[in-house]
Amino acid sequence: MKKILIILVVLLLFTACSTSKTTEDKTTSKITNNEDQTSDNLDNGVDTSNTEFCIAGQSYTSSQDGATSTATIQGFETYQGKKYCKGTAKTTVQGMDITSTYYFTKEGEDVWVISNVAGQTTETHIVDGEVVN
Repeated sequence: MKKILIILVVLLLFTACSTSKTTEDKTTSKITNNEDQTSDNLDNGVDTSNTEFCIAGQSYTSSQDGATSTATIQGFETYQGKKYCKGTAKTTVQGMDITSTYYFTKEGEDVWVISNVAGQTTETHIVDGEVVN
């Protein structure tokens, strides 16, 4: 889950900022991760035996390069015909607020990011670390 969170925050910050300086990354989060997974416990590719990575109400805060992001897990939801964990985030960069919705699988191999920056909405699909749209 920590890997997913870091990927999502980095992607959001990359989307919001075209350039940045490297500074200390201050990320705090409450994360539990259970690696047990069998094919009997998969629902459309989502591990349904272990829902600890997607507990509604969990909140994460990250600060980097003057940007602050707060994300909250909403729980499981179907998006594009597949069951994902849904999270929402609000990021403030240089006084600009960015709202985002994330749909992701446990290991982060399938992620959708829908962001609204200054009234413009973008949707990005990432599979196995590659942007596919």
